[in-house]
Amino acid sequence: MATGLFSSRRRFKDRYDKRKEAGVCVRCGYKPPEEGSVSCAECNKKRNESAKKIKGDKKWKAYSIQNGQQKMEVPALLISN
Repeated sequence: MATGLFSSRRRFKDRYDKRKEAGVCVRCGYKPPEEGSVSCAECNKKRNESAKKIKGDKKWKAYSIQNGQQKMEVPALLISN
């Protein structure tokens, strides 16, 4: 039996595939997913809240894609007149 990171990824992928095939949320495995998503509304909400906490209140948005090109954006607070 494989050990370490590879086996963990394999186990997660197997569980994900089984849940997706069964038509249930791939995160909790109980509720049906939202339309156009693989996760239920509750799991999506939890994931979004968690992501907001991790990101925090960032002042920088380093790169954004506009017209297929990367563009550096500088916050207005840092631009001196």
